[in-house]
Amino acid sequence: MTIRLRILALLSLLSLVFLGTFLFFEDIQKNEDVLAQQKREADLSLRLQRLVSTTSRPTYRYLRNYATRSGMVEFLTNHDPAWADKSIKSRLDIYRIDAVWVLNRDGAVVYGLNRPTDSALGSAPVPVDELSAHFQTNDHFSFFAMLGDGLYQIQGMPILPASDLDRRSPAAGWLLAAKRWGQPMLEDLADAGQGQIVLTPAKYQAGRTRPEELEAWLPLLDQRGQPIAGLDYRVVNPLAEDPAQERLEVVLFVLNSVGMLLLLGVLLHYWILRPFSLVRKSLAMDDPAPLAPLLHHRDEFGQLARLVQSSLRDRELLALNLEERARLGRELHDGAIQGIYGAGMALSSIQSIMNRDLPAAQKLLDETRSELNRIILELRSHVERADPKPLDTSFGEAVARLIQLLHGPGPVVTELDIDETLVADHAPLLRSQALQFVREAISNALRHGRPSRLSVSWQRTPEGSTLTVGDDGRGFDPETVRPGGRGLGNLGERAVALGGRLEIDSSPNRGTRINLKLSSNKLPP
Repeated sequence: MTIRLRILALLSLLSLVFLGTFLFFEDIQKNEDVLAQQKREADLSLRLQRLVSTTSRPTYRYLRNYATRSGMVEFLTNHDPAWADKSIKSRLDIYRIDAVWVLNRDGAVVYGLNRPTDSALGSAPVPVDELSAHFQTNDHFSFFAMLGDGLYQIQGMPILPASDLDRRSPAAGWLLAAKRWGQPMLEDLADAGQGQIVLTPAKYQAGRTRPEELEAWLPLLDQRGQPIAGLDYRVVNPLAEDPAQERLEVVLFVLNSVGMLLLLGVLLHYWILRPFSLVRKSLAMDDPAPLAPLLHHRDEFGQLARLVQSSLRDRELLALNLEERARLGRELHDGAIQGIYGAGMALSSIQSIMNRDLPAAQKLLDETRSELNRIILELRSHVERADPKPLDTSFGEAVARLIQLLHGPGPVVTELDIDETLVADHAPLLRSQALQFVREAISNALRHGRPSRLSVSWQRTPEGSTLTVGDDGRGFDPETVRPGGRGLGNLGERAVALGGRLEIDSSPNRGTRINLKLSSNKLPP
């Protein structure tokens, strides 16, 4: 798997982990929201119960004040209307009670009054037999009932002597009070609860609210404990979020996540993939040029690029060295070895004719000696020309020594223009190969051009550097040179081996200029 595929797989895995984490926490958040919603609804239900209890409290105080009065016990016996008007009727407005009943021990109505209409009530609000369970508790009780066209809350309490503080005596009767649950009552409850409260049917199903609302529903039970109606209580949910705002937050979160992943992908491309791609391209092309953007970096990729550049240079110089060895082998094979072989053949001939033609054998021996001396000089010349010791002296001095060796003492003016700083920037093996290029060019000029002036320069150029060998000799027409010639052919091979480009500027009787153009990637950074 390539590094690019590995990074894509890593990004995909990160995306899946990120999405899974998001969904996991989203699920936790939803569960927490549900629990929080249930708690708020439970608190709202408790608040509604307290509101109803608060509304019932004045009626309870009325019952507690008058059901335990000694006069109330006596009223069950004497039925004194004057006392009833003074003690019962006159207090109804104060406690905002709409109806009142006084029942004896048998459940018969002793006194009954509808305050709004000031009319007498002759019967209990509900059948007495349905109140028997409440009468047996000997304590306060409350229920709801439909009376006429309205809903009423009815509360009752046993009538006991004032001296019975423990309320253990049998009830002498019961005092019932009713309060109408009309619109004014509901509005007061809504104001107290800072919400909206409405009456609902007994079979009302709560939970049909909008997301921004909280709802609680309280059943109102009749004397049998069955729902007769209900209270629906709704308030604004302070923690509710606008669905549109919530969707916008989700969209922004997703866009932000995608943007982060894209940014991560871009950074991985420029920080990792692109440097790897440049290194791979350089190795594939066998050229350090693609590494130029990385060479000045101080990170690991900069170090890797410099190592690859050094490796490519070393490999290139090794190739040059191997090529030079091959060329030297060819020259030795075609020159010195063939000469030695010929000398050996001549010695065999001398041995065969020595007895019958001594002068001829002597002459052939002298010629063989001369050939062997020539071969020795040729081998010595090869050694001198292949001397890879430009580090022991400057490049200009090495060139001057080459010219002296190849030409000998003679009227040839030499001009040298060498940038020794530029030369020193190159590896020793490359300098040696450049010196061999100069040797080949000078050798060709001396053998074929017969010049009186030679010039050698090596200077920087905007593209890199140029090594030039010029002469004022006879010159030639490059178009007419026979293909396959070793002189220019060797120069071309050496130019390619050095990674440069060979240019020849010459014409008959106008001298020759041999230019080796080296690109900037052959120079160190």
